[in-house]
Amino acid sequence: MNIRLIEIEQKIFTSGDNKMINKRFIEKWSSIDLEEYKYEYVKKLVQKDIKTKKSITELTFRAILKWKAKRARGYLEENYEKYFKTFKEVLELSNNDKIEK
Repeated sequence: MNIRLIEIEQKIFTSGDNKMINKRFIEKWSSIDLEEYKYEYVKKLVQKDIKTKKSITELTFRAILKWKAKRARGYLEENYEKYFKTFKEVLELSNNDKIEK
C-alpha cells in the first residue's frame, strides 16, 4: 500500500484540534469529493516526478494503481520496470515525435 495515500486517508479521519469527529470535522470533509482529492494528489505526485526524475517513480506508480487500477494492480506492480522505461522513453520524445490527441 502507498504510505502517502494512507496518510491522506488517515488525515481525513483524524482532522480537528483534538483528533475526533466533531462539527468542524463534518463541515470540513462533508463537502470534499474524496476521489477528486485523491486524483489531485496523484496528479501532483506525477508532475513532481516528471520534473525531478524524468519518469514516474515506483511509489507514484503504486499510488496511481491504488487510485485507479485496483483489479490490475498485481500484474502492473510486478512489471513496474517495464513501465518505468516506457514512461522515460515517452517523456524524452521531442514534441514532433509525440502523438497528438
